[in-house]
Amino acid sequence: MISITHPLAPQLAAILGESNVLRDDAAITPFRQDKSPYPPIDPGIVVRPGSIEEISAVLQLANNSRTPVIVRGGGFSMTGFLQPPGQAIVLDTRRLNRVLDIDEENMTVTAEAGVIMSDLDAQVAARGFEVQTVGVPIQYTTLGGVLSGVVGGGIPRDSTGGTTGRQLIALKVVLADGSILQTNAGGSNVNRLASAMPGGDGPFLTGVFIGDGGTLGVKVEATLQVTPAIGHSTSQQWLLDDFDSVWQALGRLATIREAPYTGIGVGEGPPWPLSFTARASTPDLLELQVRTVERVLHACGARPDTSESTAVPSREWFVNVDRAIVAFMIGRAQFVEAFQRIRTMLDERTREHHLSDRGVGVKVYIYPHTRHAIYTTISVLFDRTVPDSRTKAVELATETYELIVALGGYLEPHQGVASRIIARSWAPTYRRLFLGLKSAVDPNNILNPGLWGVD
Repeated sequence: MISITHPLAPQLAAILGESNVLRDDAAITPFRQDKSPYPPIDPGIVVRPGSIEEISAVLQLANNSRTPVIVRGGGFSMTGFLQPPGQAIVLDTRRLNRVLDIDEENMTVTAEAGVIMSDLDAQVAARGFEVQTVGVPIQYTTLGGVLSGVVGGGIPRDSTGGTTGRQLIALKVVLADGSILQTNAGGSNVNRLASAMPGGDGPFLTGVFIGDGGTLGVKVEATLQVTPAIGHSTSQQWLLDDFDSVWQALGRLATIREAPYTGIGVGEGPPWPLSFTARASTPDLLELQVRTVERVLHACGARPDTSESTAVPSREWFVNVDRAIVAFMIGRAQFVEAFQRIRTMLDERTREHHLSDRGVGVKVYIYPHTRHAIYTTISVLFDRTVPDSRTKAVELATETYELIVALGGYLEPHQGVASRIIARSWAPTYRRLFLGLKSAVDPNNILNPGLWGVD
């Protein structure tokens, strides 16, 4: 066991206690790497605060000493951490994991940002409600990580209800200097404990922190809307012969006023497997929804899939498979052309570099998101036993991200490499405004330095 010396170790231990300051090599090693295949980082020390006040004290100390801080939730980022300068502090938020209040009358839930999404989901469900949360990997990501690092605040399991960020009412954020900001509640009106309307207290400051990658502040609490639980659901899978038939079916379903499904996933074919989930408050309404979807699929030439395969892989596949993931969203009107260009590039690179012989493969899944956009994941699989397979997969994923941005798509990860690719496409006015915000809340650039190209 190698003990790592860090200049702030004594002060950090005084704030958090020795057991919550990790400074030996074995303890720090799990924090060097996220879920992505991108290179690991070399942190100087890891801290595990258990309260907002402790986070505030850590950031105040770091800011005064100009020490970089890498904020970490569940460690499930897919585009890596950026290598911090110097002896950075990794701030692990997972001890802030309590559900603080489920307000049944106002239909809200307030939770600490380190709570794992599946735990939040389960506690809300136990009270007869639902909260919009991510589908996969619900058992690994934190609330703060979803709101920080996923475009729009979390790609949801219920694709008709919008992202987790759209259900967000208020945030509590610790800024880089240790000061605590409560957005949209107790801000301009200190007599109100919780806001009933996002933006009701003034400018919608809550939205500034959504999808920021954790670079503008450390999220410590969030208040979300909840809805009464839906008691009946079912899923089916159908097969379509070609992409044109898939696209026709998705288009027809999107134009139905009362969406007869809550989620659709399409695997790449041929044949193209399409899975849908319908959920309703009564069995009769559920049957009506299913029949509506079935009529559309029949009209587009689909047939029920009698095999045991599924269009969307299991949670275990998503979590455990070795891959570099390319996840993005793009407008429905732009999707077909963009998808064809992306698919063509992937095929060309696979042939040019003989990637199949190097253990690299590609799997594509498509998910309609609300009515206006299509969410897509491209898993660039690699084989750890094949030399350079991982490196080639990362190179292909990075090039794909660059192409998606050039085509006007929105990258899902707002972390690591992806954040820098996104930022290169920003208009000068947008970048100037962002840098102004960053300077206002983190003038010494200690929070996640390097994100968005802010070195």
